[in-house]
Amino acid sequence: MRSGILVSLIYNAALLLALGMIFDSVTLRNYQTRLWAKLLSGFSLGLIALAIMINPWVLIGGVVFDTRSILFSIIGMFFGTVPAIISLSIAVAYRIWLGGSGVYMGVSVIVASLGWGYIWKRLHHKWKHPFGIVEFYSLGIANHLTMLGLTVLLPAASRGSVLWTISLPVMTLYPIVTVVLGQMLVKRMQLRREKYALETSEEQFRILYESAPIAYQSLDVNGNFITVNKTWLHILGYDLEDVLGKNFSQFIDSDNQPLFAECFAEFKITGSMENNEFGLLKKDGSQILASFNGTILYDVDGKFKQTQCVFTDITERRKQETALLKIKADWEAIFQSIPHPTFILDKDQTILAANANLEKATGFSTEQMKGRKCWELMHGEDATEPPPGCPFAESCDSDNDISREMEVSALGGWFLVTCKPIFDESGQIDKVIHIAMDITERKKNELILLQSEEKYRLLSETAQDIILVHHFDGSVSYANQKALSFLGVNQEELASINILDYVAEEYHAMLAEHSKERQEGYLGSRVYPLELITWDKCRIQVEVSSTPIVSDNQITGILAVVRDITERLADQQAIKESQERFESFMDNLPGGVFIKDAYSALIYVNQYLKNVHSADRKIGLRPHSVYPKEIANAIVEEDQQTLMTGFRTAIEEILHNDGVTHLYETTKFVLPNPNGEPLIGGIALDVTQKLLAEEQKNRYAKRIEILHTLDSIVLETLSFDSVCNAVVENLQQLMPFTVLTVNVLSEGTVTFPAFLKPKGRFEYLTLGTRYTPNQEFMQELAEQRTVVIHDASSSRPTPGMPIRANMVEDGIKSLMYNAMIIQDELVGFLWFSSDYQDFFTSEYREIADEFANQLAIVLHHLQLIQRIKEYALELEQKVDERTKQLTSSNQELEAFSYSVAHDLRSPLRTIDGYCSILMEDYAPDLHENALTLLSTIRATSHRMDTLIQELLLLAKITRNALQITQVNMYDMASQISSEILISKAPLQFDVIIDELPDCLADYTLIGQVWQNLLENAVKFSAPCATRQIHIGYEKRDKDTVYFVKDSGVGFNMEFVDKIFGAFQRLHRETEFEGTGIGLAIVKKIIDRHFGEVWATSCIGTGSTLFFSLPDEINID
Repeated sequence: MRSGILVSLIYNAALLLALGMIFDSVTLRNYQTRLWAKLLSGFSLGLIALAIMINPWVLIGGVVFDTRSILFSIIGMFFGTVPAIISLSIAVAYRIWLGGSGVYMGVSVIVASLGWGYIWKRLHHKWKHPFGIVEFYSLGIANHLTMLGLTVLLPAASRGSVLWTISLPVMTLYPIVTVVLGQMLVKRMQLRREKYALETSEEQFRILYESAPIAYQSLDVNGNFITVNKTWLHILGYDLEDVLGKNFSQFIDSDNQPLFAECFAEFKITGSMENNEFGLLKKDGSQILASFNGTILYDVDGKFKQTQCVFTDITERRKQETALLKIKADWEAIFQSIPHPTFILDKDQTILAANANLEKATGFSTEQMKGRKCWELMHGEDATEPPPGCPFAESCDSDNDISREMEVSALGGWFLVTCKPIFDESGQIDKVIHIAMDITERKKNELILLQSEEKYRLLSETAQDIILVHHFDGSVSYANQKALSFLGVNQEELASINILDYVAEEYHAMLAEHSKERQEGYLGSRVYPLELITWDKCRIQVEVSSTPIVSDNQITGILAVVRDITERLADQQAIKESQERFESFMDNLPGGVFIKDAYSALIYVNQYLKNVHSADRKIGLRPHSVYPKEIANAIVEEDQQTLMTGFRTAIEEILHNDGVTHLYETTKFVLPNPNGEPLIGGIALDVTQKLLAEEQKNRYAKRIEILHTLDSIVLETLSFDSVCNAVVENLQQLMPFTVLTVNVLSEGTVTFPAFLKPKGRFEYLTLGTRYTPNQEFMQELAEQRTVVIHDASSSRPTPGMPIRANMVEDGIKSLMYNAMIIQDELVGFLWFSSDYQDFFTSEYREIADEFANQLAIVLHHLQLIQRIKEYALELEQKVDERTKQLTSSNQELEAFSYSVAHDLRSPLRTIDGYCSILMEDYAPDLHENALTLLSTIRATSHRMDTLIQELLLLAKITRNALQITQVNMYDMASQISSEILISKAPLQFDVIIDELPDCLADYTLIGQVWQNLLENAVKFSAPCATRQIHIGYEKRDKDTVYFVKDSGVGFNMEFVDKIFGAFQRLHRETEFEGTGIGLAIVKKIIDRHFGEVWATSCIGTGSTLFFSLPDEINID
């Protein structure tokens, strides 16, 4: 049963697919509108419906199912009315003929399916979108829901089972089949439309190809012709057989063939070309210009098939374009070349175009000016209409060119405005050219001309030159006041004179020649010298400037300006003499002077360089023409450096004509040249002797330096051996000897404390070597001081001098001995040796003598120092003994002073106590004078007690050892000043304390110093209106100075030496209390710290007390 159903469904599906062939037949463009085609398709569809219904799916007897519902929904959607009615009629008739219990449902399903297809067709046209799956699926759903609903027409007994059996396959399979069948017909319909469009396009292309007025051609991959149309042949005049198979390059001119090869290669790569132009050769030999456009056709494999190109003959168009462009360019060039600001306006005075001069004058571009009224631009934005005098309206009314002079504010001046109308083909004014010619300068010049005429008249009358107008015959028509004075006439008498009467006779012929040239038409100006004779017969030298006066192209007179040049000639003579003096000065300078151009070529040398160097032969030559390349390059580079820096000094070698090279100090500098590139000036001075002298000076300075070194060594080491070693090491810098030995004579023998010799030679010379000298030679050396042997090998050997003999055998050629003498006694000598004969010059002898004397002095000095040391040791022992005795005495004296001071305080306290008892217990019984005396006794005892305390303190300071610690001076000064000021309340003091540095000191004693100094400052400032105390410091190299400055009463600096003495007071006790020992304590403490104390003061302004403390203290 199930296999039967499946076979039935497959059969039904195959019949449904047959719709495609019928659809193709119906949609053929040749048949789709013919009635017979519609009838045929209707019967064909009916037969398909019969075939489907003949092979149904039989559910139960009389109840059958098939795919007619799908068929008729698709027929209603895609086929026309006639085919639908015919197929419907056949299917309904057959179903009725079949009969059975399902006949009503079967007929209803056929009609309903066709109806749904028709409805969906109308809706599709309304929706206006392409056929889609959703559209067909919804049709299948709607159609088959209706089919299920029509099961109500079945007998009641079978209705339920039928509905239960068919619902699932009908609602799942039938909509899908509807979609598949619908999509198939849509695709076939699209294919038919595309085929139809292609057929139509091919037909149109064939017609176009055959009759199109555009030439067509097709080439193969090698550029050979495949086909051309009739228009192509007609344009070029060829027959078809002349073209086919030929290469395109044969039909273009030779100049275009490389271009074609390049373009065709690019065409094959890109697949298209646009507006490629080639010159084509016609059959008659003429040529046309063609513009090609085309594409490439490819086969199904994507390979090149052929080109499709058309061309247009653009020969005439190109000629017209060229001509039009030329006309436009000519017009634009003419318009832009108008040398004045120019508009093109329409009839409403609206700007259409503007030239470059107008853009430049207004600062606006043409685009910014377009559309604006000309008067707004030319006369300001406030202008609402053309200004009075504007020629535009008059030009338009008269159809003529009109010009007016106007002031144009926007252009800032006066302009000659010209309006020129331009007419169209009908003779109506189309545009107006508006030209504004700047006449501002002309207006100014007219004014200036009027003013200048007046000025020139005044100038002529007041000029110091003779100005006159004369004619060819010598008559004078005008003369200024200077000329009248020279001629000795007035204005009325001017016509009666002849200028030739005032010219020296030897110049008449020259003037006659000039007059003849003027009459022949010579219009040039002349300047020439002349000698005139004044009215009082004096002869003067003048310079005449002669200019013709022309009227109507004829010379009517001569304007002559005559200037007295007597003084100028005198100045020229003076300049000439000055130049000669300059040349003489330059040629007599004791050095060279030269000038070069910017390229190092000599253009001037003075006589000195000519004499010593023949430099005049190098005038005009550059360095590379005179010197080797390296030297020339160096000269050029140095000259260029001079031009850049402006100044340069160098030492140069110059070869004199006698073959000797001299050293010159050359100074080069830049000389401004108003007429061209700057020049290089130079001065060369011969400094050969100067440099030699400086060299000698440097050697002498070196000698002094070495001597200073020896002095330092003496002071530092007190060692004669160290000094000797320094001598031999430094002396070789002054003279390049071979061997030097320092020989010290003592007790008849000689030792070597130091020597200098070449490495590996003279091994028998060793430090400490002791030998007995030849006494006769020693005597000779003591007498002569210096002995020089210039040729040791030829001199006679001296007996008893074996070392000298050995050295001569080892190659020594010359010897020099320099004596070291102290108080006429020979104590040693310097022995120099050299490998060269005649080595020891007078200068070397002088140097050696100097150092020998210096060593003698050092030796004597060291001997004296040794003696002084011995004396000092003995003296030091005696001083130690006396110091011990003095220390013992001081200690006994200090102990006695302390004991006395301490014992004195006991009776003072007893006196003070008894006086206090009398004043407290017996005061009523005592007389007032007695009480006063008791008070005086008590005050005196208190003062004496204070004095004793300070004496004890002074003794204690001297007796106790220092306890050196790091002291914070700022904290100490701040604390002590605060304590003192509290005790002085309510008095107010302004205390300034700087950031005092710490120091090394005894904390207690330094505290006493600050206590005493600050108490003094407060005490002596208290009576003053301004109470200011400044505590500061000053850092020095090895110590720090602290000071206390007050604004107190001050003191007279004549007594400054007294204030640090014990019991010394500069003020009465009634004015300021105190014992006079406070500053003495300060000085004692600072002395113990190896510091200093001093003071400055001015009466009425205050005092400053200073004390210094060293940065380091050695308490030993």
